[in-house]
Amino acid sequence: MKSVECFFKMIMLVLAGTIYSIQVANAQVKDGEATVYEGKTATVSLGAAYQRTLRQATNISYSWRSENVSCVAIKSSTKDYAVIEGKKPVSSCRLYYDCQYFIDGFFRTMNFYYEITVEASTVKVTRILLNQSAADMDVGGKLQLSATVYPTNAANRNVSWFSSNAAVASINPYGLVTALSAGSTTITCSAADGSGQYATCRIIVRSPVQEIVISDEVGLTDIPSVANVRYERTFEKGWNSVCLPFAIDAGLLGLQNARIALLNEVKTVGDAIYISYQVVNRVEAGVPCLVYVPVEQKVQINLTNVSLVSEPDNSGLLKGVFVETLIGKECYKLAPDGESFAVTKTPFAVCYPFRAYIKK
Repeated sequence: MKSVECFFKMIMLVLAGTIYSIQVANAQVKDGEATVYEGKTATVSLGAAYQRTLRQATNISYSWRSENVSCVAIKSSTKDYAVIEGKKPVSSCRLYYDCQYFIDGFFRTMNFYYEITVEASTVKVTRILLNQSAADMDVGGKLQLSATVYPTNAANRNVSWFSSNAAVASINPYGLVTALSAGSTTITCSAADGSGQYATCRIIVRSPVQEIVISDEVGLTDIPSVANVRYERTFEKGWNSVCLPFAIDAGLLGLQNARIALLNEVKTVGDAIYISYQVVNRVEAGVPCLVYVPVEQKVQINLTNVSLVSEPDNSGLLKGVFVETLIGKECYKLAPDGESFAVTKTPFAVCYPFRAYIKK
């Protein structure tokens, strides 16, 4: 009977052990965080209270494991800590700790994890800022771009430059842009450290504005659509015929007490010619007109980026010319007195540049 009692007590102990074996301490809870640099090691330790518990425990079995060994590797470990190595940068990688032990005759477990951050061993570029994000250039012009690289403690702050259309504008390794032809291109400045950071500048290249001189002495056969113009002429007292490739008014020409007129009708009676006209405030580019000044006046004006026409508008009674033109006989030109028109008598009669005549 006594042996039976002993057997019964042993059974109760086993049952009690089975019951306590399913009790766990802190099952899969976060116990801490740690940061390790790429290529470096760090130590992750259990909390002090857990270490004190394990010092009183027996039959301890433990393991450390990394969620991703390509990011965080375990170099060595004890029941209290693990030495880890950062393999590649990652914002979060879990390090798990599992432990089984007996304490005071009871079976217990610990199951924790730690959030591990692996930082790059070298500081990467996070931003690039250019001194210009867009620019207009003339063909042949140059522009110096400069890049500010952030953070200032980045390990590799070198940059490279690239033009999306090198035929329009090229760029050298130091950020100097050279405009080559009309068009547009995008200049890209990229970080050389492999971070993928970059900044851009949009470049528009325009053909250079020509400088031209318009006077009675020199005609123009190749007139651009836009130019910087210097206009020179002496307006004689009385009426003067004018035909210019840009729009004019008395204020633009700087004439005092001047009148600008367009012809309405021309009648001839015998050798006499009678003209009716309309005074206007403005004459469009290429339209021949008459300009009256009460006294001789010299005009010297400079116009910037003015729109031009390449040919006179000869749809009206007055016919204008931009170059010295042979008009021959039977045409009407203003007489030297500026008060009347005279008929040309010779086949070699000419009309001087930027003036006008009436074709009979």
